[in-house]
Amino acid sequence: MAGRFAPRTTAVPRQRPAAPDTSAALTRLWTPPGPLDLRLVLGPLRRGPAD
Repeated sequence: MAGRFAPRTTAVPRQRPAAPDTSAALTRLWTPPGPLDLRLVLGPLRRGPAD
């Protein structure tokens, strides 16, 4: 199947200056409405004995 798709370029074109503009800086701060239960959040990520 080699050659079926056009190869992607690995270089990213530079369309803006490397230094970020300080006037466009945004800060997002999220606080949960109540206590955060990490067992509910991280429970599905635990590995079982079969892993």
